Amino acid sequence: MLKRLINFVLGYINVEIEGYYIEKFINMCKRKEIFLWGIRKQKVTVLKAKIAKIDIEQAKSIAQENQCIIKIKNQKGFPGLWKRYKKRKIFIISFFLLLGMVYLSSKFIWNIEIQGTSKINPDEIVKEAEDSGLKVGMLKCKVDAESFINKLRMERTDISWLGVEIKGTNAIIKVVEAEEKPEMFDENDYCNIIANKSGEITKIYAHSGTPLVKEGDVVEKGDVLIAGWMEGNFTGKQYMNGNGVVKAKIKYTDSEKIDKKEIKRERTGKKENKISIKFNNFKINFYKRLSKFEKYDTIYAEKKLQLLPNYYLPISFIENTNFEIYETEKINDYSSAKLQGEEVIHNKMDKLIHGEIIDKSTDVIEYDDYYKITVMYEVIEKIGTKEKFNI
Repeated sequence: MLKRLINFVLGYINVEIEGYYIEKFINMCKRKEIFLWGIRKQKVTVLKAKIAKIDIEQAKSIAQENQCIIKIKNQKGFPGLWKRYKKRKIFIISFFLLLGMVYLSSKFIWNIEIQGTSKINPDEIVKEAEDSGLKVGMLKCKVDAESFINKLRMERTDISWLGVEIKGTNAIIKVVEAEEKPEMFDENDYCNIIANKSGEITKIYAHSGTPLVKEGDVVEKGDVLIAGWMEGNFTGKQYMNGNGVVKAKIKYTDSEKIDKKEIKRERTGKKENKISIKFNNFKINFYKRLSKFEKYDTIYAEKKLQLLPNYYLPISFIENTNFEIYETEKINDYSSAKLQGEEVIHNKMDKLIHGEIIDKSTDVIEYDDYYKITVMYEVIEKIGTKEKFNI
């Protein structure tokens, strides 16, 4: 892209190359760093291409070496435009004003790009960057990247590394998210096995250590299940790394409210597009009314204008797409409300439950305007986790 822009400014020529050794000609041009673009094969022995005006004589010499002929079709680029329009003062003034505006805009930040986030919402980083002074529309020379980096790393524990790179008019914030590392246990550490959930013990087996509960006992979160010590009649109490398997019956309960009457929104298939242009914070709408639809959903898309990669201008094209919708009233009876509530609760519980479901019960309470659906699960899960202790 940059080469094409330079060649447009310096001028380029549309040529037709004919010969039996065209591929050899192209390879030699590449080795001599002669840039050819827009290559289109017309026949086996003929192709069309664009070449910089300053390279045409050298290209002719290479063509002659490879028994090829270069025919000049026409000349393009800024020199030709200048020759054509140099007497039109308004055009010349407008052109140089445009160049001046592009040059001035290159001194500012017009886009903030976040890289490296998967768990962290990129909008959070953009908001914190703006709060720290790194924002769209500021001069690049005023960017205090070090202050922003230090502030964010002090405030957030979910970021292990942060960097800011200015490319063109684009501020690239690179993030390396911190990974939560599980606590490491050495086999020589003294550890108890404790309950990480409350429940009724269904199985306990100690590989090492002393069980402090038995099947049928009800335990609370944090209770010691297997102690990291053993005591003998002759050896006394010996401390160790407690190990074992503990399973318990856990109860999960959740509720959901289902309205007796609900409004369903569906799209008709009709849509309309509305275009706007935004100059930094100033917006121009190319439409007079909000929508011809009485009821609609809107999808908003904004595309910033780029001249080159990482070179943004303070101009955005905004497209609002309105989708016409129609509303229908749905009546939920006892059965449909129960099914709907169970499905919603199951989708939430599916992320929490990590064991075998042995029982499920649903309770439905009817009120004037809605049903309250309560679902209880009984699940067999492992509940033991290690906890270090000192003596």
